[in-house]
Amino acid sequence: VLSSHSIMTTHAMWRGQIDLVVQAGYRAVAYDARGHGGTTVSCSPYGMHQLADDAITLLDALDIECAHFVGLSLGGMIAFDLLTRYPQRLSSAVICDARADSPDFFAAPWDERIDLARDQGMKMLASPTIARWAGAQFRESDSARSLHRMICDTPVEGFVGPARALQHFDFRNGLDDVRGPDTLICGT
Repeated sequence: VLSSHSIMTTHAMWRGQIDLVVQAGYRAVAYDARGHGGTTVSCSPYGMHQLADDAITLLDALDIECAHFVGLSLGGMIAFDLLTRYPQRLSSAVICDARADSPDFFAAPWDERIDLARDQGMKMLASPTIARWAGAQFRESDSARSLHRMICDTPVEGFVGPARALQHFDFRNGLDDVRGPDTLICGT
């Protein structure tokens, strides 16, 4: 099971799920997307194909021919790309809170977030992002404080690269050929 996190987080967001996946008898791998966590920050912008190709490169490096893929938000959009370009590499996909395209209403807010991060740093994005992502009860938890630290610790250019990728993608044309099993999950 290969797990891909949301923008401004790291592989650490999967800690609780990793134990459950291993207990169920699977090999579990959670990785840091380009520009996040322990990765080297390369020049932005990044493209969605580049981020998906990074996942394939990781599978190749680990000698994993086929994996179950779990992706949240950015990770889910990576999953859509993998399903359309590398279907033979996925046994299944669980796509959480993600979309298969980037229409204007979705792409436009990233410009403001990028400008805010560049002008005032990642800390300015942490609280509004957590408020968008989670309910009031969660926002008072230790997990929310950990998430806040992850966002603040994300390098600005490590955020900008994937944010730009999120503004320009459309995987809808290839989805008719996807044969699953795949699960889509969306929270409110």
